[in-house]
Amino acid sequence: MESHERLRRQILAEHGELRAAIAKVATAEEPARLALATNALCDLLEDHLAFEDEVLEPVLRTIDAWGPERARRLREEHAAQRARLAELRRDVATAPALALAREVQPFLEELLADMANEEHDVLDPELFRDDTVSVEFGG
Repeated sequence: MESHERLRRQILAEHGELRAAIAKVATAEEPARLALATNALCDLLEDHLAFEDEVLEPVLRTIDAWGPERARRLREEHAAQRARLAELRRDVATAPALALAREVQPFLEELLADMANEEHDVLDPELFRDDTVSVEFGG
């Protein structure tokens, strides 16, 4: 079984890949490259969300007393991201290049903010420690 810390590192590595894909979208100047980079980012994000749903959510549910709430928030965030992905994919297929560029920029900013929040709140190293916590009472 993978350790919690290994899972955390894998998710952080995937976030790095997503950031690289975001940079490609942000720097794409030609309409065809923008569409291609946006579709690649969408594919990567869909795979990442599926991985987190399958592996991270069950861990979050049991990681501490706030686990069920963290898992619920993760599910809600992923549902919202999937809805945005569907809109973005539709825009890639139908929107003129300038409209797509305007649409994609807020999505990139939201995605970067979501990853930063997840890294701070959900992927806190203290939550993913594999050692046992011992509580002693004195007195």
